[in-house]
Amino acid sequence: MRFPSVSRNLRTAILVGAIAALANGLIWIHGFCGGFSKLELHEADQMVYTSLARNLANGQGFVDSCIYPVSLSVVQRIPHPYLRGTLFPMMLVPFFVLFGARDLWAIVPVWCCYGLLVAAAFLMARRVLSLRSSLLACVLVATNPVVIRLSVRCLPDLPGSLAVVLLLLALEMNARPLVLGLVFAIVCCLKPTFATLLPLVLWGACDEKSWKARLTAALYVGFGSLLIIWPWMLRNFLITRNPFYSFLGYDLLSHTPSFRNVYVWNLTDAPNPMGFALRHPIEMLLKVFQVIRFTAGFCRPEAMWVLFFAIPAMLFFLPRIAMRNRLLAAIMLIVLPLFVTHTEARYFAPVLVPLVVLCLWVTEHKLRERTGAWPLAVFWTASVLVAFLLLNVSGLAGLRKHSYSRNWLRWDQVAFFENRTTPEHLIASDVPFAISWECNRTTTFLPFREGDLRAVDKVHPVDFVFVQQPRFNASLHDYEKSTWFQENFRILNIFDDDTGSRLYRRRTSILGGFDAPQLCQVRGNLFVLRERIVHSVDLPSLSRHPIQTVPEGVVRINGDETTGGFHLMSDDGTILGLAGAAGYNPEPPLEGVPIDFKFTPNGQGIFFLMDDGRVVPRGDAVDFGVRAGVIEQPLRLAVTSTGKGVLVLSADGTVVVCGDAKSGYERYFGEPLARDIALVPGTNDYYILDAFGSTHPSRTDSILAVGPYRADRRWALDLEILPGGAPYVLSDEGEILRYELKRADQVQATVP
Repeated sequence: MRFPSVSRNLRTAILVGAIAALANGLIWIHGFCGGFSKLELHEADQMVYTSLARNLANGQGFVDSCIYPVSLSVVQRIPHPYLRGTLFPMMLVPFFVLFGARDLWAIVPVWCCYGLLVAAAFLMARRVLSLRSSLLACVLVATNPVVIRLSVRCLPDLPGSLAVVLLLLALEMNARPLVLGLVFAIVCCLKPTFATLLPLVLWGACDEKSWKARLTAALYVGFGSLLIIWPWMLRNFLITRNPFYSFLGYDLLSHTPSFRNVYVWNLTDAPNPMGFALRHPIEMLLKVFQVIRFTAGFCRPEAMWVLFFAIPAMLFFLPRIAMRNRLLAAIMLIVLPLFVTHTEARYFAPVLVPLVVLCLWVTEHKLRERTGAWPLAVFWTASVLVAFLLLNVSGLAGLRKHSYSRNWLRWDQVAFFENRTTPEHLIASDVPFAISWECNRTTTFLPFREGDLRAVDKVHPVDFVFVQQPRFNASLHDYEKSTWFQENFRILNIFDDDTGSRLYRRRTSILGGFDAPQLCQVRGNLFVLRERIVHSVDLPSLSRHPIQTVPEGVVRINGDETTGGFHLMSDDGTILGLAGAAGYNPEPPLEGVPIDFKFTPNGQGIFFLMDDGRVVPRGDAVDFGVRAGVIEQPLRLAVTSTGKGVLVLSADGTVVVCGDAKSGYERYFGEPLARDIALVPGTNDYYILDAFGSTHPSRTDSILAVGPYRADRRWALDLEILPGGAPYVLSDEGEILRYELKRADQVQATVP
């Protein structure tokens, strides 16, 4: 059939696509969701793609903030470069830059692809069908439940289906080999699994009689593909030493006997997928049968009828021309590899348009010619079309029952992560994609095996472990019985929801740790907190006696001079009173993670030191305007005797002074060696304690506090100076050491 006017068909296709997209939008607004703005991302893959697009829109580059443990076998750093296809997240970037990174603007680009797919289906159908049959093809495509569901899911399946149809159109219109190479590269960048269409592209490009012309055409296809793919291949080579590396290759391992009931992406020691497939052909064959059984299980009977009975009709009843062969080849090259990886209904979306066009083509062709076994051909293909319609009608009825709202994290959990964690923290979770997208945090999947979590921890320390559904997470029970997990993590919060979500926090850090021993003084007496028990220290024998047990979750302890009791700070900044001291609940609540606190001498104000360097005042404490980023690696806080000045010690030894505090001799270690800062009672002089046990006075003419210096390890944790100038240092093993005071000319200071 002669191809009609291109401009007329193009105008009609645009009109049909626009009508379909508008109708689709109205369906979602009034039919299923109660409003377009209520559409939300609700699947893991959607949030992974949008998290990357947000990083791109913010200028952070191709940085993956949702880490799969299996990727650590090739990239030993967190966060690490993105290892999936590149083009789909880049489609979302302009919308995020213009309108913000929100769920709606992640869905709108895919919804636009829905209208373009319907328009492309019309152009494809008009190559061989009449106008009425082409419009019917558009209706079958536009009302397909899989396509409709994909139109509001931020996934590359629908854009990939559109790209496949455009590639088939380019082949049918005898596009130049260079153009075919460019289109094929775009298809592969959207979905790397479509690389299986390469034989079809070469077949269409090399339709020449001479071998020289065929070779030239193949070279043009390769050159056109490399124009788009080579930056990604070069990046893959620099990162993984494999230019063709594909993270999706681990699909080959899924559902094989060796990895049955194992989530491959949570393993840190997964084998090379291609090498495994070549070494275990029997397992791959068994997997094919397993996936076919899965496919038959989740597909509706009408879909199976369409898939397995339409193909014979096209083989026997259509004229053997190039377009028929290309469409059939495209269907086979897309469907057959799915049985080697794993499959869902949405993966069949790219074959929908070729399948519909071929079915209508058989019916119209036999009705027009009425030769041979045309009644059988019409009956056969008509039954397939009826199955299509039944599939669409039943699927549309089921769309109402499908949830399109996100229910991974509650609002209080989102607020908790936003206020209590920073992007530098690493959170292991069974819902890392939701935390990554909703809270903009670096996350990783919580592995099923403790060994894999420890392997992740070696690459980057895991700061938090969040389990959304502990009742259904069998690995959590193994973790809670693990000695390593108990030693390194403690429960921080159990959310009051139906599933009992749990959050664990790391017990220790390189700067001393929240559960490490601590010293404090009250009215000239010395106390030590160790293993949740407050001990009084007899002087000068330094013997200890337990006096009080503290609640779990205490971060810091300080003495209360007015009552003789103790103030205990929890992880959220709440101050608990002990032994007569009054508690305190900061209002408004703190935003961030507090690491130290000090009351003013009159007990009416309090300063909080946050892990981002802010000094937050509450009560009548003075706001010195110390904002985030001013202090790098903040560690400890000290308050002057007037309560109108503070000193903040950073891990590298630098001290930031505010108010009436006096700056002293500049001390800079160059690495995180500082441990504590203590003011000499009644003065503005202070001492800095380093990790090796040395003390460094604020003035060069000060009296030196001299004690043991151990250069073999970093052991010192805490420093307290009692009235009268007696300094005491606490080691990481809980040992208390009394330092001697000597003049500078009597001792040679030891500097780490």
